[in-house]
Amino acid sequence: MIGSRSASHSVVTDRERLDIVVIGAGMGGLSAAAHLSAQGHRVTVLEQGPSVGGKAGRLEQDGFRFDTGPTLLTMADVLRRAFVAAGGDLDRDVGLLPIHPETRYFFSGGRTLDVTQDAVETASAIERVFAGEGRAYREFISHAATLWRYASEPYLEAPFTSYAGFAARVLKRGMGAVRLGKSLGTLRELSVERFRTDEMRAFVQRFATYVGGDPMHTSAAYANIAHVECTLGAQHPRGGMAAIAYALAKNLTARGVRIVLDTPARDVQFERDRVVSVRTDHETLRAHAVVVNVDPQSAVESFLSHAAKALDLPALRARERSVSCYALLLGVRGDVAPLKHHSLYFCPDYAREFTDLFARKLPPGEPTLYVNVPSLTEPGVAPEGCHSLYVLVNAPATGDSPAQWDDDSDVVRALDAVILKRLEEIVPGISARIVTRARVTPRTIAALGSVGGAIYGEAPHGATAPFRRPKQRVDSLRGLYLATGSAHPGGGVPMVTLGGEHVARLIHEDLKNLR
Repeated sequence: MIGSRSASHSVVTDRERLDIVVIGAGMGGLSAAAHLSAQGHRVTVLEQGPSVGGKAGRLEQDGFRFDTGPTLLTMADVLRRAFVAAGGDLDRDVGLLPIHPETRYFFSGGRTLDVTQDAVETASAIERVFAGEGRAYREFISHAATLWRYASEPYLEAPFTSYAGFAARVLKRGMGAVRLGKSLGTLRELSVERFRTDEMRAFVQRFATYVGGDPMHTSAAYANIAHVECTLGAQHPRGGMAAIAYALAKNLTARGVRIVLDTPARDVQFERDRVVSVRTDHETLRAHAVVVNVDPQSAVESFLSHAAKALDLPALRARERSVSCYALLLGVRGDVAPLKHHSLYFCPDYAREFTDLFARKLPPGEPTLYVNVPSLTEPGVAPEGCHSLYVLVNAPATGDSPAQWDDDSDVVRALDAVILKRLEEIVPGISARIVTRARVTPRTIAALGSVGGAIYGEAPHGATAPFRRPKQRVDSLRGLYLATGSAHPGGGVPMVTLGGEHVARLIHEDLKNLR
């Protein structure tokens, strides 16, 4: 079981109860609020926008509903713990629907591959499409499970406070874990070692995009994501990903947590490097502790200037940013076969896509498409006889030219054209059946507090990338904690939710020093 244990649910005495302000109502902030309220603390959540959820947003347009951020749910038990802490129940309050197949892959030449939670079934499907690769898949998915046990579990089961603590958790798994850690190369190298076809190598390399990286430079440790998605499985939440945030917030409000929308934090105030309060336009809130659910650079440059030295603002500004995304949200009439709930259509030259993104810092000329069609699983997402499509391509962070993402810019027009051209290769004639559309761009994401629209903060390049992330406890500023995808343990709904749980555990450990 990954995550904090009893500390997040240990109820404090009246004397130990703290006033805690959470800045940001994304999943990390809501999770922290849940676990802290379960401990008995007085919690206020400040959100600059009009709704909770952060990047996990929702758009309703012309009878169609779209998620505007994450669309894939894994590691549901992490979310279940947050709901329990808030006095709710994920399965009752939201409900999770199974997805089968989990992903359909499209390759050049018209070949398709369905990946399911059953490794034997998937291996057989692979063997039919790519003779000789079925056995390689079984061996790869077993290796991914080993990576999960030996690398991910030690990294995720406790807050990262020092490399020594992480190393001690690895050692508990035995010398096999140590040897594996020392032998890890990149995802690109692992894909070449395990598979002989370019298509199956691309299948392995795509997991770098789950953390916003280039497989040429992203550690092979991230192949553990294949175990999480392809073995542990993925689900679809009723109402989409935003429904998770809405339901969690509803439970928190019933629990007595104060959630204040349309209210940005203006200043976190300190006395002798100790948090004492948070100022908004309307009030000053006493705070024994502050949990920041905002990218650290964005926070320092707005309401957290006192932490510029502690968080090393020059280093934050100099970091290589992860990828962003560009998505077309399309409401279409009629059938969308052969698309499935999750579909991926690889571009012909996967390596060039990452050269475009990271070296040239341009949208790929012929991008890989990810298509999410929740209306295939959940009725009501679209009008009868219609479907809602979320069509995503990787894009570079905005850099210094956000205007390139204006609706009438050359970049946007070119991307729309190439996305629809490639979508037509899967579903001929679909462009003529579009009845409504909208966009998500790197600038959209930047407006939510992710610097440059970089979804995962710093790019995960190099063997030490996971340990370069800011720690959740800001050691030199008593009472300041980070629960954001740019800090430990990382980005994505399960990770930031777990991050909020970890922060609650750290605050519980620090009770005496925070009074």
